[in-house]
Amino acid sequence: MKLIGMLLLTGCGSVIGVCVSAAFRRKTAMLVSVADMLLSFSIKLQYGSPTVGEMISEVCGEMAELPAFLQRSPERDEIIRAIKEYPDGLEQADVSRLSELFTQLGSADRDSELCRLRTAREYFLQRIESERPKNEKRAELARRLGVLLGIFAAIMLL
Repeated sequence: MKLIGMLLLTGCGSVIGVCVSAAFRRKTAMLVSVADMLLSFSIKLQYGSPTVGEMISEVCGEMAELPAFLQRSPERDEIIRAIKEYPDGLEQADVSRLSELFTQLGSADRDSELCRLRTAREYFLQRIESERPKNEKRAELARRLGVLLGIFAAIMLL
């Protein structure tokens, strides 16, 4: 009976570690989905002349992994509020960058908008490059610590 309890504790610790690990990986995935969204906006704007609302609704229909703020509120007027309410792992600098972008989007000519989207995308690509190794290390550490926690709890019951 003790053996079963020890295995259950070890399994629970492993599950906790995997859940925390997934949260770290989700942060990187969110940055990637924002960068993909900005690329999609750029492509749509470069080869067509859609309004901001049309671009947002098209991207919502096309992308498999939408940023949380687009899932909650695909309307342009509500996106800025949704970005601040549902940052979904984005840091404050990312949230302010996106809020500024969506505030200004649609207020200039096509070339200026493309430049603005390209600059924002480059920012998020740099963030991906800097955050991916850190988050991968943290995720692996969380997974290992979860297993270790479960083993430690099982040993304490002996």
